[in-house]
Amino acid sequence: MIRHLCLAASVLALGAVPASAQIFWQGPDFRGNPLVPGEPNMGMTLPGATVAEERANWAWQMRAALNVAKLQCKFEPVLLASDSYDGVYINHAAELAQTYDTLRKYFVRTTKTARAAQQALDQYGTKTYSSFSTVRSPGTTSTSAPTCPARCAARAGCCASSRSTSASRRA
Repeated sequence: MIRHLCLAASVLALGAVPASAQIFWQGPDFRGNPLVPGEPNMGMTLPGATVAEERANWAWQMRAALNVAKLQCKFEPVLLASDSYDGVYINHAAELAQTYDTLRKYFVRTTKTARAAQQALDQYGTKTYSSFSTVRSPGTTSTSAPTCPARCAARAGCCASSRSTSASRRA
């Protein structure tokens, strides 16, 4: 009987001790100073932009980053990239429209013609999206062979000519 009481007492005493593998995680501290106009290394720059235009630039880059994440992270729903983008887009549609309009007006102001403004806005959008896009997303496969040096491209048996013949064989 005493043996059972000692065993029970030791179990109770050990039960209150935390496990040695227990982890107390604390999230990282992301506090910092707010962005200020003219801040270096903040993505695409807009030379001669006003404070409102720079803020629109930052907001549009965030929207573009979330959009690219939504498209490239569909393979893993746990990441919630799609839901995050949809939430921002739905809840801030008016602000995003105003942001786009501010950017459009910046390019109208800094170029000579409406056509040049539209072209500059299109190039800005392409560069912004490209800066967030990865070359290859998970779940995709690459079928391209290594690049062939220009000096051997004209020779028979070169990697470029063998690639084209192997591609024709597959077709």
